[in-house]
Amino acid sequence: MGTDWIALSALRVRLDAQDRQAGSIWKRLPEFSGLALGATTVVETGGTSVLVCRLGSELLAYQDLCVRCGFSLRGATLSPRVGAADGEVVLRCPGCDAHYDACRGGTLLDDAASHLTPVPLLTELGVPSVMIGLPASA
Repeated sequence: MGTDWIALSALRVRLDAQDRQAGSIWKRLPEFSGLALGATTVVETGGTSVLVCRLGSELLAYQDLCVRCGFSLRGATLSPRVGAADGEVVLRCPGCDAHYDACRGGTLLDDAASHLTPVPLLTELGVPSVMIGLPASA
């Protein structure tokens, strides 16, 4: 009895095709593999603006849009959450000073029903990639 193996490259092609059918694509962001601890930055990729944050060894990504003021989160800062457990971090909007729980899906601290929109982010062989929607012309 033989074992059927699928080459990793063939599997990746199939997964990429499924993502395209769903209207999304993975974009590699090698420049953020070295993002400093506690840093945030905004990147424009595939017509989408994405906020990338470094929390410890993890990278997190959100759509670059504050749900309170509707403006970009470019220049947002991360800081320890006052009075919370060690390791809990707050993301502060530079425009309206809204505070989001960076460790819990970007929930707005004074309105638990509101939150930032997460962007799927995976790291493969040390290189992060985010999933974004395809532009209308693609």
